Amino acid sequence: MTTFLADVADAAAPVAVGLLIGAAAARIARERLDHARARDVASRYLEPLTTWCLIAIAVHAAALIAAGDAGILSLSLVLIAGGLAVLLRLVDDPVEVVEPEPEAPPVATAPVPVSNGPLWARPSR
Repeated sequence: MTTFLADVADAAAPVAVGLLIGAAAARIARERLDHARARDVASRYLEPLTTWCLIAIAVHAAALIAAGDAGILSLSLVLIAGGLAVLLRLVDDPVEVVEPEPEAPPVATAPVPVSNGPLWARPSR
């Protein structure tokens, strides 16, 4: 059983690191890019990436502890990665709220006289 849990811990670590890198990339894209659609996608996926990163870190830590392979160095790396994931999620800049411009009132047009004017301007009967 300990071999299985060691394998689970070994498999969860690269997943957690990959998700942490993805969350960091989303955070950077959200803050530094000028492309509005890229910022929107980054904002939409930042929270799920950090959530799944924390889940992968928890699986890794639980498997390490259950397998008996937990040491000071491995648990400190788990805590550092978890702290980074939480910081990426919590540090939030105020989002600019763009209020829509008020709509212009409709322009009143004068009715077209029926008998006057060119043929193409007359209403059909």
